[in-house]
Amino acid sequence: MKIVTSTEARSGTAPNAAAKILRVAARATRRPSLIAAEPASTGDDHWDALLAGITEWLAVLDGFPVSAWAGKPERTLSEPWSPHRLASLRQLAADNAPPEIRRHGVLIDPNDLARA
Repeated sequence: MKIVTSTEARSGTAPNAAAKILRVAARATRRPSLIAAEPASTGDDHWDALLAGITEWLAVLDGFPVSAWAGKPERTLSEPWSPHRLASLRQLAADNAPPEIRRHGVLIDPNDLARA
């Protein structure tokens, strides 16, 4: 299994996409309606998959329905990817990624999201 690094996945929209993902995730548990409508693409498949995975994960954690858009094939990567550059953090993410996020081909430790 090859883990694609953030360097390999980097695009001009990634920093803005990351900020958007964190804003949506932070508010989702208070207002599930924020994740009901499909957001526009960030322009980067990796960040789109992460956004869908976080959406699915938070929905399951909070007991509300998973938005249909999160299950679209274009919101899932064909190769596993982690936003981490350090091998040790990529391994930690691979070991701890929630299944709802992992299904989208993204490996991220939920603690990384809790710190945001």
